[in-house]
Amino acid sequence: MSLSSAQASGEVVLLAWVLIDARIANDVTSPRLSSMAMEPSVARADPRCASLALPAAPLLAAIVKNTGHTYAVIEDDAAEGDDAA
Repeated sequence: MSLSSAQASGEVVLLAWVLIDARIANDVTSPRLSSMAMEPSVARADPRCASLALPAAPLLAAIVKNTGHTYAVIEDDAAEGDDAA
């Protein structure tokens, strides 16, 4: 299978684009994001946030439980008869 020169040049351009994009991501974007993640922020350092999160999780679970749909459990007599056999 032979490639035409247009296809080969297109593949070379695509490969160059991917390599340049990866290099930019590794050299520029990633260090900036890592440094921003390492900086202490008020939201992460404030112990009040942790104390508010403790009652918020069960409260959210209770709201979802009480507003969701419930279904009745139906016992299947045929399934119970199979165990006796």
